[in-house]
Amino acid sequence: MDWQEFEQALATLANKISEKPDAIVCVVRGGMIPGRLLCNHLGVKQLYCLSINKATRQLTTDILDDLTGQTVVLVEDTLETGTNLATSKQYLETRGATVLTAAMYCKPGGLIVPDFYLEIRDKLPVFPWEN
Repeated sequence: MDWQEFEQALATLANKISEKPDAIVCVVRGGMIPGRLLCNHLGVKQLYCLSINKATRQLTTDILDDLTGQTVVLVEDTLETGTNLATSKQYLETRGATVLTAAMYCKPGGLIVPDFYLEIRDKLPVFPWEN
């Protein structure tokens, strides 16, 4: 996938998100670029990042702002198992946020299916920042 294909795909994903959230939350690392660019597409000013330890699947960051009553879109680029997205969603819900989830592509059989996504496919794309 080149940058132009990525931008087109991201615009399509942004068009699927039915309401303007109060914030975008990126799951580090894969969600950072799509999340930041979704801010532009959706006109969202508040952006947060959550990191998860790959070995323990535990969050290693915290959001200090009060999220009570806010709607956030939690973003990943792709989902293989969905574990990081599910862990992050649960954390944000304990902070009082209404959480909508988004990923560009998902593998079948994951733990969670995002609220917004482009495709479920066996082979995930290689994004331009991964080359």
